[in-house]
Amino acid sequence: MLNIAFRRLFILASVFFLFQCGTAFGATSSKVVRKNLFDFGFGYFSNLNSRSMATVVGAGMAWSIDPQMDLILAANLGFSFEHNDVRYFSPQIKGRYMFDPEGTSTWYTGGGMGVGYGANHEGGGRGSDSVTGLAVNVAFGYKAYQKGAISLFFELEHSMILREAQSGTPILTALKIGVLMP
Repeated sequence: MLNIAFRRLFILASVFFLFQCGTAFGATSSKVVRKNLFDFGFGYFSNLNSRSMATVVGAGMAWSIDPQMDLILAANLGFSFEHNDVRYFSPQIKGRYMFDPEGTSTWYTGGGMGVGYGANHEGGGRGSDSVTGLAVNVAFGYKAYQKGAISLFFELEHSMILREAQSGTPILTALKIGVLMP
């Protein structure tokens, strides 16, 4: 089941990438720029039986396939220092749409999908529970120095696993700061 989901995501990302580059239909395309992505932030867990703050780290690669579009392959890990058994992990394929592609900095919105894993805290009379399933996210952010070799971004991301655990649908909402660099 998981293997099939990964295959479908890979095929979808490949078709999207080729279409956006213009190579699928023989059109000329702009230069595709690949950068490494690293981000860090804090957030809030929902339905993981923990009221502690989430620490979120992420890494991946981003391709500027068009002045208005970024294609991102990244993984986020959310964990709690208060409850060490609370985890949220999600590798995803994401897209970003830039509102002002010609400016030095721009607001953007985006979304993505992938596979997610969530594990809840055992306290509060509930036992340990974990869930793996299709994960989706939406994001809104600000990208600074987008024309430079190194870009910064500030992002509010809401990610959820579309499968019920004992405590509900696992959700991670995070405010992150990140860097894109060669």
